[in-house]
Order: sequence, then C-alpha cells, then structure tokens
Amino acid sequence: LLGGISPADPSSEEIKAHAAFALQAIQAQSNSRNLLNIVRIKNAGTQTVAGKKIYLTIEIGQTKCPANETSQSCSFDDQTDRQLCKIEIWTRPWLNERTVTSLKC
Repeated sequence: LLGGISPADPSSEEIKAHAAFALQAIQAQSNSRNLLNIVRIKNAGTQTVAGKKIYLTIEIGQTKCPANETSQSCSFDDQTDRQLCKIEIWTRPWLNERTVTSLKC
C-alpha cells in the first residue's frame, strides 16, 4: 500500500529491535523506581516516508529489579498494573538516525 501503513510481524527481529529502542524512551520518561520491560508487542505496522515510520502498540510492565539494573532476566512484578503504549518511531538509515516521534502510555 503506497504511502499507507502496512502490517508488520510483531515477532520479527526488526520489530523487536524497534520495541526495545522504544522501551528505553519509555523508561527515561517513567517515574518508576523499577525497571520496565515488554510483556508483548500487540501490534506493529510500517509506513514508507522519507525513511520509514514504525508504529507499535506494546504492553509493558514493571519488573522487580531497580530502574538502574540492566539485566534482561528480571521477573515481572505481578502486583503492579501493565500499561499499553502506542509508539511511533521514524528511521532514516542513510543518516544512521532513529527517533521516537510519538509516545503515549
């Protein structure tokens, strides 16, 4: 679909990498004392513009690890609510540029 948003496979390595990039932006804006992590990627789409836009809907949750922890093996804190976040990322690979242009949780 020229100019429109095309569905993307949420389980693809490319989409997972963009979701991990988005999670860094979410964590930076969060006031959570605990590390956030992705529960699942609910929806993904891409759009060709001057570069590519990636549209993600991801479910995130707090882990039991402190926010300054970098471990990927932190278990989720089941006592906290999960959040649904809608993220838009704009990539321009020839400039080595990737930017979160919209983030709503």
